[in-house]
Amino acid sequence: MKKRLFLINLIVALALVLTACNLPTQGEEVGIETAVAQTVAAISTETKVPEVFPTILPSNTVEAATNTPMPTATLAPTATTAPTLVPTVTPVPSLTSVPIPCNRAEFVSDVTVPDNTSFLPNTAFVKTWRLKNSGTCTWGSGYSLVFHSGNSMGGAASVTLPATIAPGQTVDVSVSLKSPADTGTYTGYWMLKSDGGSIFGLGNNADKAFWVVIKVGDPATATAVAIKTQTSGTCQIVSSAPAAGTAYNSKEPFDTRWKVKNISGKTWSSDSVDVRYKSGTKWFENGVTAYDLPADVADGGTYELILDSIAPTDKGSYSMTWEIAGGGSVLCIMTASITVK
Repeated sequence: MKKRLFLINLIVALALVLTACNLPTQGEEVGIETAVAQTVAAISTETKVPEVFPTILPSNTVEAATNTPMPTATLAPTATTAPTLVPTVTPVPSLTSVPIPCNRAEFVSDVTVPDNTSFLPNTAFVKTWRLKNSGTCTWGSGYSLVFHSGNSMGGAASVTLPATIAPGQTVDVSVSLKSPADTGTYTGYWMLKSDGGSIFGLGNNADKAFWVVIKVGDPATATAVAIKTQTSGTCQIVSSAPAAGTAYNSKEPFDTRWKVKNISGKTWSSDSVDVRYKSGTKWFENGVTAYDLPADVADGGTYELILDSIAPTDKGSYSMTWEIAGGGSVLCIMTASITVK
């Protein structure tokens, strides 16, 4: 490469010298230029002098440089504000308060004769319910226990409540009943009656009755039940004789007795409280059906009634009920039952 460049430079120098030495005329200048051009062309033909070009980067390098993608700016994700979730509020239906009835009762317990108690046929007993005044009106002296439906079992159609019962207070209400003559299961439904004559009972609407359910069995197999009665919170049977269902021979003498306790909170005055026969077979001998209390019976004190008795003539089951009453209220109910063999 260097040798060729040297020859070319030498030829050009010689041409210039010749030109300078032989300055031609105007016509000769054209010939000389032509000769020089021909000479150069001849040299170029003989010795191919490579064209000098600027250094070109390999095409792949160029393309790589050309096609190198511009760095893509990483766009930070636009922070999307999460929508505020407003909880759907389901309106709670307002509770409509149920008005409390003026007269309404709530059952508390069976004081006597739980459901399905067994009795001999034709046996007297006292059913006592403990009830709560869950209404807004006071139960006064004009209120009563009344038979509603089912089997009355010989009970009175109406029994006056023994005391004044304010709302929230409890009371024991009782009725004297008698088991039917035939064996089976019997149910009687009872409710209360206001002094205005409206009938009411249990439940939110005070329209449900309360009940007594007993079983009556054959005298040979039935289990006689001795009833100790607490009536209206005013009396408690401490002891009684004979035991329920005790068997006697026809016209056999014996004593019927009850010892009762005054738990009324008041004194039973001998001037205003009586002891009297209420219902059942009169097996007492003297036929007297009422007595005055022999003396006052203070709260917490006891009184004992003793009757000279004689068993009936005919075979069968018998019962008898007495009561202590005063001031228009029944303070105590006393029942006995026997069998004549």
